[in-house]
Amino acid sequence: MTIDWVALDRGATILDGTAGLIVLDAEGRTLYERDPDATLPAASVIKIPILMSVYADAADGRLSLDERVAVGQHLPGTGVLGRVSGVTDLTVRDHATLMTIVSDNTSTNRLMERLGTERIAERMREWGCIRTELRRKMFDFEAANRGFDNVATPRELAALLLRLVRGELVDRATSDAVLAVLEGTQDDGLIRRYLPARTRVAHKTGSL
Repeated sequence: MTIDWVALDRGATILDGTAGLIVLDAEGRTLYERDPDATLPAASVIKIPILMSVYADAADGRLSLDERVAVGQHLPGTGVLGRVSGVTDLTVRDHATLMTIVSDNTSTNRLMERLGTERIAERMREWGCIRTELRRKMFDFEAANRGFDNVATPRELAALLLRLVRGELVDRATSDAVLAVLEGTQDDGLIRRYLPARTRVAHKTGSL
């Protein structure tokens, strides 16, 4: 695949906003970057380190992916649980899948409660995330109004994905399991839109 870096830079320049971008190869070499250390609102992309924390803790024996967790209060926004009120509980694995592939906010909050935000923050620090922070649950507008927003930098998110590609999330099997979940992301309107059909893409979208 040939990438037109000039076109990428031009597209970032004309955006009505701030673009932070970084492109790495599988060896970790930087192929392109534009303000990669900018701290930006993370939206649902913050669900990547949550997903990684779930699978890392499961691999370490801290929890079971088969453990059932109540659905609890349904949240608006992206996802499906708010529209299927008959579902009362799901496995940790199913919550993680819904959080990722359809960006379900209800499942996201249940996983944050199960692991604890400090445990997820501990994992993120362990993985070198200094500026990327999980500060609040989904749809916690009170916290958001107090300035507690979830934020991330392109460089740190790319480093998390590179860890998966290299098989360094606990081990190769755990890394591949997370990549498989990310490949199931249903949003085809962004990066997949510009790629050939059947291209394998492990990704997570987010928007505000």
